[in-house]
Amino acid sequence: MNRTRIRHQLFLDPDLSARLETLAAKPGVSKSTILADALAAWLNRRGSQELDERFGLRLHRISDQLDRIERDGQVLLESLALFVRYQLTAAAPCCAPRWDRRSPPPWPIRSIPLTRYVFSDSSRHRRTLMTSNR
Repeated sequence: MNRTRIRHQLFLDPDLSARLETLAAKPGVSKSTILADALAAWLNRRGSQELDERFGLRLHRISDQLDRIERDGQVLLESLALFVRYQLTAAAPCCAPRWDRRSPPPWPIRSIPLTRYVFSDSSRHRRTLMTSNR
């Protein structure tokens, strides 16, 4: 006679036993299936905790490194954007063509709205290139 299940004897506290009785009172549910499901869920949770203990520290370290890389990239992009804006606004081209009013105005005249925009944003300490979602 082959048994697919093994019998175990458990000792439960009276209040836990009463709760088990109320759960097992429903039709189609037995105490064995309730206890087997509860034990399986508990053991599965312990397995996930072991994975967290094993890989959690490493994943946190990698996450911190990625945050620093992202921050450094944002600093580089911000610096480049400010440099480009400075070059476009403060350092005018050395040889501006003459303007005959039929063609577009020369570069320094076209850049006046951009210059106003740059100085108004820098006085409010806004980021030039992008804003952070955090």
